[in-house]
Amino acid sequence: LFRFSEECELSDSSIFLAKIDFRKRQHIFQNIPNLYFAGNCIDPHFNTSSPNYLGEWGKSHLYENLTKYANLVLLSDGEAHPLVCMEAMASGLGLVISEYAAYNLDKNLPFIDVISESDIHNIDYVSSVIEKNRKISTTMRNDIRKYAHDNFDWEKIVTDMYIPEINK
Repeated sequence: LFRFSEECELSDSSIFLAKIDFRKRQHIFQNIPNLYFAGNCIDPHFNTSSPNYLGEWGKSHLYENLTKYANLVLLSDGEAHPLVCMEAMASGLGLVISEYAAYNLDKNLPFIDVISESDIHNIDYVSSVIEKNRKISTTMRNDIRKYAHDNFDWEKIVTDMYIPEINK
C-alpha cells in the first residue's frame, strides 16, 4: 500500500509520524529545524499552530506521501516494535528512534540511529543525528526498502518462519 520513490522529494525534511501525546515527547523536539509532525494531537504542550505541524493524516495521504520524506523520527518513552518504523522503511525512509523503539532492528545499519535515554534531552545532539541520518538515508532508499522487505514482510515471515515451524 505504501508508495516508494527512489528519489526523495523532501530530502531536507524529516517526519515524526505518531499520535501526538506526552509519552511520545514530540513537544520536546518541536523546534528542531526541518522536523515535521503528523498525527492527532492530544498533548497540550505541543503547539498545533506551528508551521511544522501537518495535522492528522488519513490512510490514503499516509500511503501516498510518507515516501517524500528523508527519514522518520520516533523518540517516545515506550514502544517495542512500532509498526510505523516498518511502514517508513517500506517507503524508503531511514530511522532515528529511541532505544525503546529499536527492538528487532539491526542497529548497526547506517540508516538506523538510536538515541539513548541519556541523550534524549540534548536537543543539539538529537538534531545533529537527525540531520546526519537524513543525508545517509536519502542515498540508501533501495537498501532501506530491501531491509524492510527481507526482514519484516508478512508474506516472507509466514513462508520462511511460520510454515516451517508448523510443519515441524
